[in-house]
Amino acid sequence: MENKDRFQYALEHITDKSVFIVERIEWERIVDKSGEPVKLANVPQPISGLVTMAAHVMTAGSGIYNPSPGIDVIRSDPKDTPYIYNIDHYTVLENFVSAPLYQEALKVARIEETEELNEYIQSHIFVVGPFREDNHWVEEIPKQIREAKQKG
Repeated sequence: MENKDRFQYALEHITDKSVFIVERIEWERIVDKSGEPVKLANVPQPISGLVTMAAHVMTAGSGIYNPSPGIDVIRSDPKDTPYIYNIDHYTVLENFVSAPLYQEALKVARIEETEELNEYIQSHIFVVGPFREDNHWVEEIPKQIREAKQKG
């Protein structure tokens, strides 16, 4: 689709964050249909760049039936003792056509809503971040992430 780059840049401009676009089928392959957090393994491009950092500890994600799908990337940083774990949160927009940001992104990108665009949006998810939430620096990995199960 010719407008996907313009759409991605517009979304990055609006959110002031990085935006990664992943095929929905790949996202559904790595998260659990229950919506419960799972440890992410074999993540697809372009998300894999988030988890290949040298100090990476683990990555957990949730989606599909989770009301706030997302990805948490946990890194170890001994220089931050006693808060040796850094958590970067990425919001996942699974149903982007219905999100308020969708119309705003169309305006900023100066593109019209078309059947082709809607099909593209429906067949992809949008990973936006990183966000530093209240638990960015922690002494131990939060329970919901630490106890995330393997998919399957």
